[in-house]
Amino acid sequence: MDILYCEQCGRRVTDGEVAEGRAVQTAGNGWLCGACARPVPKPATQRTTTGAARIPASTRRSSTAALPKAADSQPIPRTKPALNPVVIGLIVGGITLMVAAAILLSSGQGGGGNRPPVEAGATPAVSKDTPRRPEAAASGASGAASAPSNKPLSSVSTTSEPDPGPAAPASLAERAKQAEKEMQDFRNQRAAKLLEEHRAWFKQNPSDPWTYQARLREIAASYGSAPAAVEARRLLDELKSLPPPPDRLETSAPESKEYQLVYDLDLARIGPSIAYDVDNRSKIKPPFDRIAYFLELQRGGGETQYLYVSMDAFSDDLSKIGIPTLASGARFQQNVTNMNVWSNVKGIVTGTGLAGGNIEFWPNNYGGGNSAKVPNASSQTFDFGDQPGDPVDGYGSMQVHNHDAKQTLFALNHWREGGSADLGIGNQPGGNPDWTFSGSAGSYRVKRLRVLVHCK
Repeated sequence: MDILYCEQCGRRVTDGEVAEGRAVQTAGNGWLCGACARPVPKPATQRTTTGAARIPASTRRSSTAALPKAADSQPIPRTKPALNPVVIGLIVGGITLMVAAAILLSSGQGGGGNRPPVEAGATPAVSKDTPRRPEAAASGASGAASAPSNKPLSSVSTTSEPDPGPAAPASLAERAKQAEKEMQDFRNQRAAKLLEEHRAWFKQNPSDPWTYQARLREIAASYGSAPAAVEARRLLDELKSLPPPPDRLETSAPESKEYQLVYDLDLARIGPSIAYDVDNRSKIKPPFDRIAYFLELQRGGGETQYLYVSMDAFSDDLSKIGIPTLASGARFQQNVTNMNVWSNVKGIVTGTGLAGGNIEFWPNNYGGGNSAKVPNASSQTFDFGDQPGDPVDGYGSMQVHNHDAKQTLFALNHWREGGSADLGIGNQPGGNPDWTFSGSAGSYRVKRLRVLVHCK
């Protein structure tokens, strides 16, 4: 009599299991007991047998002897023992849950999550989706899964301190405050330096408190609550009793007292059309023998620059001696005689009865070519000798020059562009001498032009 054992579970295979067909022989002539064999169900069309063929015991010589398979059994061939699928599922699931629990625990202890704080002494709630460790699930125990730890489970606290929240916004706020403080410190230092410079200037120019007053106003308006701005306001209060400033025209050009004002214009108001602040054409009776221009420019709180130039009359029409718009009909490219010049701009050649004056008045576009053959002019740059062209209602030029001194005395170009017009006294430094393409008008806080005539 041979004793047979199950290749998978190691249990003895009984004679009854063999006789009833519940035990099956494997492809390697081994045996599986009835519990491990799991016979495949027969097709529905196969006739079901009610009994199993019994094999005489005498035919069983050894556990390796070939035996006829039961007629109603179709065993699954196996080349090696296989793990039960239920066991495999439990192992895989357990590993997965333990990894997930470790990730959740590490993220929670890192302080980076937005978890609500747990009250002292409270047990953390476990939702239906909270993963559990396999051993806890098997025993029916409840509670959140724990990550591997060097401490025993009984020593792990279930309470936590309130989460202070993300640190980044607070850090950004602190940096913003620091940047604001640094900017305010810079403004305070800048205002203090300007105030010191203006005080030093006034000590050297005590006869001009009006310019000092204008500079103090600039600091008070530009630097808000800076200590130097507060001090500037206090000094302005002390200057309230100043009389109106004298007209710079009269103090800078003595001959102007004998001239009559025709036009007065704040150049901040220039544009495609010109509307003078003062237009006295109807009040002046020709003839007149001389024409004069007085230009004042001031950048910020700096000193006011001025230039006064007069010449023998080049026209007897008052409507053509102002800004040479297309509507005015003015167009002059010619020399002028007996030129008188006063200015506080460094480098300007001043004097009376000067020769070498010329004007370029037109509404046209123009090029750099010296078509009028003006002495000392260049054909490579825009200066005191240029060439008007088309279109007639174009860029526009109002320029007075001293070509003998190779100087532009003053220039107003491209007035239709307002704050982007070209405007300056003397030669433009580092560019076209006549200020073409400079777009400089917007850099001046004060820009005023007056046109005068001397009547016979």
